[in-house]
Amino acid sequence: MPIRRIRLILALVILAISLVLLIWGFWPLLRQNQLLHIYGDSLPALAGKPMELTSEPLRVASIQLTLTEARILTLDWPAIIRLGDMDVVHLTLDVDEIGFSSQKEESPRRITPNLDLYATHSVVAEARLDLPGVQVTPSGMVSQPLLPGQSVKFTWQIRCTQTGKYRGVVWFYLSFAPLDGSAESERAISAQSIEIEAIKLLGLNGETARLGVVGVFMSALLSLPFIEDNLRCLWLRAKKEQCEK
Repeated sequence: MPIRRIRLILALVILAISLVLLIWGFWPLLRQNQLLHIYGDSLPALAGKPMELTSEPLRVASIQLTLTEARILTLDWPAIIRLGDMDVVHLTLDVDEIGFSSQKEESPRRITPNLDLYATHSVVAEARLDLPGVQVTPSGMVSQPLLPGQSVKFTWQIRCTQTGKYRGVVWFYLSFAPLDGSAESERAISAQSIEIEAIKLLGLNGETARLGVVGVFMSALLSLPFIEDNLRCLWLRAKKEQCEK
């Protein structure tokens, strides 16, 4: 078999493999999210105990701690991650404008200045991602001040070094420090379970698979003589047609 044909076949094989690796290395993977509604007329007094995730809004009888707005807690995480790749987990606490409006219509007397938690306490949102077997940054508890009408967002970077399924829990707390200097209190708002699967392709992690761009370059070099021949033929044909005119 002529060497030129061998080079062409080799270039096509390398190109096909490289394109498969590149598609796998860059294709967006599945993400999941969960929403948890928290009505502002009350807060769950869980004292650090985990709670079961539910799609129903949280309501409790006590109004000792009262926010002036409904909140929505959004958890977003990768269901699948390429081995060796860095990805992120987001936990966001937003004001639920729809829930807040419904709350005022249903019970307008519950939201009054003298029951405003922000007027009597300094409120801090705290979160922690427990995900054994996975590199998590930052580790441990992280916190941000929670202000009226403002959102807070927590972001963790994660990386898996072994393939498999990893299960963990995203904890969210609210800490209340009375402005009069009395003892602080803390409420566990949610403990949401997540599962992440780390995968690889033909033993390759995501970073190695994206090196398929090198294969595309090599394929182009191997097929360069054929590209030159085709361009020369096109140029000669165009020149011949021009002369005939």
